[in-house]
Amino acid sequence: MLDPDETNSSVSVDRYNRSTEPEFLDEIYAIPDELTDEILTELITDNTQYVESLPYGMGSYLSTDIVQYMFTICVRLRLPDDVKYLAMDIFDRYMKIQGQTMYDAIAVLNRSNSTKFKIWEKIEASLSRQLTLRICTAIQIASKIHSFHHSLALHNVKVMLQALGFPYTEKAIEKSGKFFLAF
Repeated sequence: MLDPDETNSSVSVDRYNRSTEPEFLDEIYAIPDELTDEILTELITDNTQYVESLPYGMGSYLSTDIVQYMFTICVRLRLPDDVKYLAMDIFDRYMKIQGQTMYDAIAVLNRSNSTKFKIWEKIEASLSRQLTLRICTAIQIASKIHSFHHSLALHNVKVMLQALGFPYTEKAIEKSGKFFLAF
């Protein structure tokens, strides 16, 4: 009797040793040329609708430089692609909430606009100095969400930050993680 998973295909595929990576160059999985334009148009439409439906401010902290920096760190640490994209989302959400919270706190102060502006400049400078720490914290959290057993430990984050020229202590890194989780 035939195994229900057997087919009459001439292609031999070992179902137990399949790659988890996309097979972009394999003809078996290729889209027929006559459908390529139609599918690309559909993907562009879907992506445009998705981006337009995002809440206000989403992605505003993801400049090209920040994304490249995050990707470079993840590549050097040999982290899976899922961690890269999740870290971007975590970082952007945190920064959006953090920035809005700080802005709102300054807006309600009973001070002149020039004084509020000076306070905001100091906050921006502080956020800028902590940017690498926040990026690495987002990567660490993303790695834990992806796989707790293969996640970045506090010590690994400290070594990574030191390699990037930032001598943060493990206590400061842990505090940064708590900030993220508080939002």
